[in-house]
Amino acid sequence: MKLTQLAITTVLAASAAFANDNLTQIRDQAGKLGQEFRAIGVTVKNKNFNTVEVQNRVNALDADIESLKKSAAEFEAAKLSLTANGDKDWKLSKDIIHLIDVFHEQKSQLLSGDPKKMRSMIRAQADGLAKRAGMLQETSNRLLRTIPDGSPAPTPGSSKEPATVPPGQLDR
Repeated sequence: MKLTQLAITTVLAASAAFANDNLTQIRDQAGKLGQEFRAIGVTVKNKNFNTVEVQNRVNALDADIESLKKSAAEFEAAKLSLTANGDKDWKLSKDIIHLIDVFHEQKSQLLSGDPKKMRSMIRAQADGLAKRAGMLQETSNRLLRTIPDGSPAPTPGSSKEPATVPPGQLDR
């Protein structure tokens, strides 16, 4: 019976730790994306911005957005039971990730035309993406606070400290 409980606790702890890692990756990726989107917005603020540089920066974000979506899918696959607020935060996070993906794709399309004419639209999208990346960071942080760190909880009657044996007791 105790072995079964230990196995279940170990699996749940590993699942929580894996989910925790994915949420940390989502939070970190959102922060990085937010910085990049803000930088793109600042760059296109200038009327004579370098279109090739902006296109290269946007294209470089493709891998980061794919990694963000992969981390979200892995978190979803962990199937953790969340609190009601945790469920709302996770749904919001998924919606934001989807919006970031859609708006990023639209920005790529805007840049494929005449970026100088679409400058204000590209800048507005970059600002909106930076805002959404910040929102994703906040919801990820809230979720991280609600998910245990993966270490098993102590059983009743035990302490977190390992049991010590008084000297001379092992000799008997």
